[in-house]
This record gives sequence, C-alpha cells and structure tokens, in this order.
Amino acid sequence: MKSNTIQFRILSEAVDKIYPTPRFQYGDFVAYRSSKKGWIIGEVTKLVWHEKDQEFKYYLSINEKEEKRWLDPDRIEPFNLNEFSKTISHALRHVPEEYHLTLLDGDWVLHSDLIDELSKKKPEWENINLSVIKVMIDRSEKKRHEIDGEFISAKYGHTAHVELSLPNSSPPEILYHGTSRKSAKIILKEGLKSMDRHYVHSSHLLEEAIRVGKRKDEKPTILKIDAQSASKAGIKFYIGNDKIWLSDEISANYIQEHDENS
Repeated sequence: MKSNTIQFRILSEAVDKIYPTPRFQYGDFVAYRSSKKGWIIGEVTKLVWHEKDQEFKYYLSINEKEEKRWLDPDRIEPFNLNEFSKTISHALRHVPEEYHLTLLDGDWVLHSDLIDELSKKKPEWENINLSVIKVMIDRSEKKRHEIDGEFISAKYGHTAHVELSLPNSSPPEILYHGTSRKSAKIILKEGLKSMDRHYVHSSHLLEEAIRVGKRKDEKPTILKIDAQSASKAGIKFYIGNDKIWLSDEISANYIQEHDENS
C-alpha cells in the first residue's frame, strides 16, 4: 500500500510517522450512509489516525455544521460532483419535462422542484439539498449553473440578480404553508416573509404543505392562508408550478393555523 508522511497530534503530542494513504482527504465531498437518516452528503473537515483500529477516522461537515464525532469509514463513499453537475445540466437544458420541471422565463426553475426530482434518481442522492448544489457550483470551473433566490438556471454569463416576469394570477380561496412549530409562532404574529427568496411559497395542496413542512420539523405546523382576501387587498400571487404558488409577503391578518379536524 502506498504510504506518505503526515503529521498528526496523537495523545497531545505531535509526532511524525508513516501512515497509509487515507482514502479521503481534507475537503473531499462524500456520501455517508447513516443508519437512521439514510445517505447524507458532507465534506471531510478532519481525519485522525486511530491507533487501535489501525485506520483513519473521518469528521464531516454536513449542512455547514461539523459533526462532533467521527463517522464509520466503512459507511463513507465518494460523492461524484461531476456526475451530479451533468445530471442537473441534463435536466435543465435538455429534458426538463422528464424531471417534471416547469421553466420560468425560458431558463429558470424552482430549485426545490429540482431537488425533489434529483432525490429520486440515486439512493445516495435521497437527502440532496441546496447546500450540495451550491458546493457543486462553487467547485465547478465552468460555472454552468446559477442560483438566484429560489430559482436555478443552466446558462452561462449571468452576473446580476434576475427579475422574473411572472404573470399575476388569481389564487384559489385557500393556500397552505408547512413550517416548523417554532417558525409558525413567529409567522402568526409577523406574517409570511420571503426571507432569502424572492417570493413566499405556499400550495393549494394540503399534502404538499405537509411534505414541505416535514423537511423542517418532524411534526410541522400547517398554516392556512386566506389567499382570496389577501389578493383583494393587493397582495400579488403567481403560479410557480402545478403544486406551488408564489406570492409577495403575506400579512398575519390572512393566516391562521390549520385545524386538521375541520
């Protein structure tokens, strides 16, 4: 086995020793097979030689948070960012209909829709999220993709914020928004805000709101929006796709907690 000399701090003493070449290096992007959460994507932030097991142990940063314990090396596999990038390009440029994606202004799609579809393509992609896509874009030499708010495109040359010319549409009477229990308390006081997105997301489908809410909380709170009244008051609504409605910020006056027994 190929060897190299790496300096580590072992038992509080810095020593030089010949170690086997580690399977992964600092900064490598990998997929970790968790027994509880399935496949999780992360970046190697630390590797430590374990003298007793005679192997390297790896620490990962997952969703920009470093794990506090090492993870089983036998459960870690390389994550192919190049393949991931090519799949996204294929979906956005060539066959968006095969991925059930709705193009807006010809080139842009909701990255939440893209993530949902990608998560079905390979087992190790089941928990793909926006942070993984951002890493892929940052590490790509050709910068084939760009994220703008809640949208992503596969075009070269974008350098500034893109205004999407979505047609204003009359919403259904009721829309639903799934969120965490903690966030729901704030929303019921302060209203729905776009935060780091261009628009507020909601759905006319209760099951879709529940699905989205479960991304944030195992027992999400579902909020019910009086969309027709909000629209009459001047709040603009837009069709995102067949499941999602987009809107300007919505006052708390038009929001209440959904009663699942009603």
